[in-house]
Amino acid sequence: MKKKEIFKKCILITSLVSAVLASPMYGIAAPREMPDGQIFDAEYYAASNPDVTAALGTDEALLYQHYLLFGKAEGRKPYATGDTVTQQADSLSAAQKAAMAPAYNCAKTAANALALTQIYDPDGYYILQNDSMETMEFWLFGSGMLAGELDTCVHETFHGYTFNRALRNTQAIYIGDSQTIYVPYTPVFATQEWSVSLPSELRTFRYNTYVAAGASASANSYGVYGLLNEFAAYGWGLNNQICLYDYYAAQPFSMDVWADYVTSCENDFTAFCEFRFYILGYLDYAQTAHPEIWSAIMSNQDFINAYCVTERRFEKNIASYQASKDRIIALGAQNGRRVCFQCSMFYVGNTGRGISSTGRDQLLAQINSAPLKAQEQYMFSLCTVPVMQAQVIVP
Repeated sequence: MKKKEIFKKCILITSLVSAVLASPMYGIAAPREMPDGQIFDAEYYAASNPDVTAALGTDEALLYQHYLLFGKAEGRKPYATGDTVTQQADSLSAAQKAAMAPAYNCAKTAANALALTQIYDPDGYYILQNDSMETMEFWLFGSGMLAGELDTCVHETFHGYTFNRALRNTQAIYIGDSQTIYVPYTPVFATQEWSVSLPSELRTFRYNTYVAAGASASANSYGVYGLLNEFAAYGWGLNNQICLYDYYAAQPFSMDVWADYVTSCENDFTAFCEFRFYILGYLDYAQTAHPEIWSAIMSNQDFINAYCVTERRFEKNIASYQASKDRIIALGAQNGRRVCFQCSMFYVGNTGRGISSTGRDQLLAQINSAPLKAQEQYMFSLCTVPVMQAQVIVP
């Protein structure tokens, strides 16, 4: 844009923000919600638009007014989206990221959640910045530290993303790298029609909340589409923790720090087994009891693609988590601490924490049974988008 044009816009903007200029000023800041509800990152906007910065400087109020009046129409971004965040994060070393990140014991605010995910988890950042600051902070309600609760915040905000971004009669399933699959609904039956016959050993932690008779969750009432939504939400929660491994590793070694990471990953690992089993069991039952419903689901290409991409990302992150256990043990040894994973416990020295793995082996046995495996293999044979291989990605 020519300097003359920028200068004219500068005069217009200055006159329009006189009221703002009379109030306390904001310097360059992390992404935050403006009074009108728009998420805006003045630092990113200034760095990305040197022509604007040359004319207006780095004052947040002036930059934001430029975006509203001109930048939006010109295609300028108000904050870094998933693709740009990924490029920025990939260019930083582990030490640089640790130096830029909020302190481990920082306040559990939306601004800190955005800052931490922007550095370590571009996809989590993309999900979070599509919702309000108030919503983010609502989901940071636990008693732990920010890092250990971010997976829940990403998970729950994903649900909002799914419905807020949906087109008519669809749900928006985010699959990474700023890409979304819009999955249309087809006829379903309530999940409880199938789940009420499950034996007690398969009624694991989330059974009563999500799929038992009378459960109010969408995983019950929306059938396989509600199950897919939860499956993807837990997947992005686990992805967040895997991305944060280097952040945990940069902290002084302690049980409290690593218990946050381990318990979060184990919780999401068990959820993966549960919802994968629920989806495949639902489909196996539907093929016999409701063949017309099963046929419509299997003809829903967007559902097939969303499931396959989500499942493979989940598999990759579980493999990464399993690989990270050896690194945690090695870090403990470097710090003179004995670390071990034993049954359903995580130990640092003589201090142990319970981890959520009850029923996981039984669920995996069902998932690998011939009928359920056939359902999943059929879906992968229908998938029309590239899916990552379930390889070990060491954090």
